[in-house]
Amino acid sequence: MKCQLTFATGVMYLALAASAGAQSAPLSFLPSVDSHAVFQSRSSCKPLEMQSAAELTLHQRTCFYAAKLMTPSLALRAALSTGFGRMDRNPELRDNGASAFARRFALYYARESAQSAGELLGGYLNREDPRFHGSERTGFWNRTRDALLNTVLAHRDDGASSLALAPIAGSLSSGMITLATYRNHDTLGDGLRRSGFAYGAYVSTALMNEFQPDLKTWANHLLHPKH
Repeated sequence: MKCQLTFATGVMYLALAASAGAQSAPLSFLPSVDSHAVFQSRSSCKPLEMQSAAELTLHQRTCFYAAKLMTPSLALRAALSTGFGRMDRNPELRDNGASAFARRFALYYARESAQSAGELLGGYLNREDPRFHGSERTGFWNRTRDALLNTVLAHRDDGASSLALAPIAGSLSSGMITLATYRNHDTLGDGLRRSGFAYGAYVSTALMNEFQPDLKTWANHLLHPKH
């Protein structure tokens, strides 16, 4: 029951964030939102338009994170994580019976949904650009350094840099939602520990995004060598 409630909460979290963009009178502590512009942007969630936009609207940000939750790769990671979790008899998710796999799968998506919602709201309040910004320098170490900095410093909509709040909010959301979903190991310390693991995942993601083109080129040369 807790699993179903938390999963629904994560989905509602994203839905509420999306609906906030349609408000005609935003709260004073939120970035100003032109309601007419937001209405016009409802048809501007095409990837090319989002990539070229100078600044993403709240609606576009919601589309950005919702798309990540619906990718086949996420479903595959959820299935693999669920399978390995059952194989090693993860004590944090003790469960028996035919519903064990479905429950673990739903818990994985609950954490991902909470993480995306935290990133969405934290990044929007801090006016952070959620799109990937690759290094403009050459050299392995220079690019590695820039990728790691992207997990700490955010590219803001005004062109400035600031402390990245989106990954912090996302990590805390992902870790703390387990306090309601896990049947044991559900203390505040456990939640903070999982939040730390979630934040660490941003590092691997940043490195993968930076070097993914190089890896694809290397794999292509390996599979299709020139004679």
